[in-house]
Amino acid sequence: MDITAMVVGMLKSYQHNKRKIKQLKFELANPPRLADDEIIGALALSGNSADRNIISGNHVSDKTMMIAMKYHETGEQLMSEAIKQIAQELTVLETETGRIESYLSLLPEKLSEVIRLFYFEGMQNAQIAGQLGISAPTVVYRKSAAIKELAGMYQFLYEVQE
Repeated sequence: MDITAMVVGMLKSYQHNKRKIKQLKFELANPPRLADDEIIGALALSGNSADRNIISGNHVSDKTMMIAMKYHETGEQLMSEAIKQIAQELTVLETETGRIESYLSLLPEKLSEVIRLFYFEGMQNAQIAGQLGISAPTVVYRKSAAIKELAGMYQFLYEVQE
C-alpha cells in the first residue's frame, strides 16, 4: 500500500468528509418516522376500490390494523438498521478526520499551515505563498515535507496495529 498516496487522498477528501459528518449527524438526530394514522391512510388508499372501504367512518377493520401493525413493525426494524449503518459510517468518518486533525497538530506549524490552506481552504500554491510571505517553491517543499511526515505517522500506526 502506498501510504503517501493514501494520505494525500485523505487530505483531499477531508472537506467532503466533514460535510458528510454534518449530514449524518443531522440524520441521526432527525430520523424519519411514519405515524400510525399515516400508515393506515396509505393502506386505505393503496389498494383497489373494494379495498378502499376498509376504513369506514372511524372504524378500521381488524385485517387493516394487523397489516398496518406489521408494516409499522417492519418499518421500525428497517429504520433501526439504517440508524445503525449511519452511526457506523459516522464513527468511521469522525475517526478518520479526527486522526488527520490530530496528526496535523503534531507537525511544525509551518508545515501544518500549508496543508490546511491547500487542502482544507482550497488555496493554490501562489495564494498560500502570498499569504504567508514565502516563495511558491517553499510552499511546495513544505507541503511535500508535511505529507512525508504524515505518511510516517500512518506507517507507524499500521506497524503498531500489526
